[in-house]
Amino acid sequence: SIRPPRHLHALSTFVEYYHNEKYNYNFRQNLALNYASYTGYNLFADKNEQGVFAQKPIGSYAQPFKGVYNGGSRSIEGVAFYAPQDTKPYYAGLFGYSEGLLRDIVYLLDADKNITLFNSDGSVNLYVGGLLGGNAGTVQNCAVAGLSLNAYVFGANLYAGGLIGQNNGIVRDCGAETADLLADNSGYANSWLGGLVGQNTRSISNTYAVGRLSVTVDKTSAADICGFVGDNTGTISSCYAAAD
Repeated sequence: SIRPPRHLHALSTFVEYYHNEKYNYNFRQNLALNYASYTGYNLFADKNEQGVFAQKPIGSYAQPFKGVYNGGSRSIEGVAFYAPQDTKPYYAGLFGYSEGLLRDIVYLLDADKNITLFNSDGSVNLYVGGLLGGNAGTVQNCAVAGLSLNAYVFGANLYAGGLIGQNNGIVRDCGAETADLLADNSGYANSWLGGLVGQNTRSISNTYAVGRLSVTVDKTSAADICGFVGDNTGTISSCYAAAD
């Protein structure tokens, strides 16, 4: 079970032990988690430029999260995330890359605390979402609120969404309320921004997104921006979006 914040932090640190699906790990969050008020152990000394602890995403493309995480509709707050550069491509969010089941997760961020990500490696794409960088499993009944993201990309592609960066799986009954989703790809780069998902190739249903999105481009770059999904080749049903 996931009780204090150090349990979730341990999951992000030791995900290589949990990525093998044959063990069928099932994590259940039994309490609301607030990193800002947690005083046990000195795990959270490393903070980003906004003074918020930034945690490594849970799972990567090389070692995806393959278990079940049931948030119990209890909140997670006081923690941001960063884009680790040790595995390619780059997936960033509370979870990095998942082939498992994420359900009933409520992730609350401080809208006044920006998360800033940089990608200057022109050979590597960046996928970023508030909850999850890349989904190849199922995301059900999850919500993210307060995401304020600045992403800078040079010579590569950016896929960014309020909930998920890239969806190759199933998303249903979810919501994203984004404070700001800002991208600067004015240097031989391309961006796809969506209030919910940056790129969708599979299925999204009964889901909504609200928020503010913007992108900076120049003559060397291009961008597609949409209130719901930036780039869609999958199916979307019973959804809505309201975005600036």
